[in-house]
Amino acid sequence: MLWEALLEPSKMGEPARQIVGVNGYELAFGDGKQALCLTSGLWNVNFGYANPFVARRIERTVRGLHYATLFRHSHPDAQEAAGKILHAVGWQDGALLFSTSGSALNDMIVKLALHHNALAGRARAKTVVSVAGSYHGMTLNSMQLSGDQLNQVLYGANSPRYVHLPADDPEKWRAFFKSRGAAVALVVVEPLLGTGAYPVSDEVLAAIFEARREHGFLVAADEVAVGYYRLGTFAASQQWEEEPDLIGFSKALTNGTEGASALAVSAQVANRFIEADSMFVHGETQAGSPMATAAILGVFDFLESVDIDQTYARLAKEVEADLSRIATQFGCERRGRGLFQFLGAPADFVGELAEYPPLWLHDFFLERGVSVQPSEAGIQIIPALTMPIATWKEAAQRIEEGMRALSQRSAK
Repeated sequence: MLWEALLEPSKMGEPARQIVGVNGYELAFGDGKQALCLTSGLWNVNFGYANPFVARRIERTVRGLHYATLFRHSHPDAQEAAGKILHAVGWQDGALLFSTSGSALNDMIVKLALHHNALAGRARAKTVVSVAGSYHGMTLNSMQLSGDQLNQVLYGANSPRYVHLPADDPEKWRAFFKSRGAAVALVVVEPLLGTGAYPVSDEVLAAIFEARREHGFLVAADEVAVGYYRLGTFAASQQWEEEPDLIGFSKALTNGTEGASALAVSAQVANRFIEADSMFVHGETQAGSPMATAAILGVFDFLESVDIDQTYARLAKEVEADLSRIATQFGCERRGRGLFQFLGAPADFVGELAEYPPLWLHDFFLERGVSVQPSEAGIQIIPALTMPIATWKEAAQRIEEGMRALSQRSAK
């Protein structure tokens, strides 16, 4: 039996959930049905399935140096990819660490911050703060970072050193920093919460940066969900009033083709390690492999071939307009930014959703030809940046038909 992720064993192996192919932006399933992909493959495939720029880089690499370790070594593609990412975030004097997933990335961020604090004379500062409702991964450290419910107590991932504060209440952050700021080593923020598409308010960010100036802890932007132009800039945190100290990427980093992640480290943080000549004791066997960095470079090849700002703006405008219209028509809650959106169920149906299992909304819309991400009391819509407008319009029509069917269901 294939043990499928985040699914009860009773639901595993269903042909209706087996993706057997893709044609453009349409997924083919094992039961013969097709659906337009409005999740970008769990927001991995920002730049379209079978992207030829990524494919060319991978094909060239698999026939040559398909594997080389970064354990006390490097290779040219890793050097080039690191330079391009650092340039894209404006940190040419910084450093870049490779990892193998978003979960492993966030685990590494915690370790790096604790090590940095020790070098900075703050070894007793070990508290890690993140946002309530956030999701940062499935390793023990990243589960503790997550403010979402992931069975942390069952798995023993519930240390009191990990604290979660609300995305929209700056006063709770200020009160926390006033009482415990000296003990904080790290604050980790998703610019937009991937679970539920909740924005972190500017006032909360201001409270975090104000406390950083006073206490000297590090701020990390977890861009696994929203990096690579999902919200209109290479890193969504580039839109913040102040820079973070660390920026983490995964998912769209390789356009979903390789298990990989990368951590951009500001020059100030990197220099602390360089000046002390202190080894960061972290390494992953396949992190920064030639296959992973080939895919990363393929994404940059693609970005250099298009006007990505215009590509993003054109689709984001249509998505905003169509989802606003649908929300108004059916009384749906709507939130999110750019190409990461949440659309609630129709107002006259929301109360009935508790009667259905968590995956029901996903399956309901899949029957109507769109693959969406189920969310609390609604769906998340995350189209690829490269989706043609005509394809999006067809997808929006199917969403509208689904919302109408839900509303009619309630009326019965």
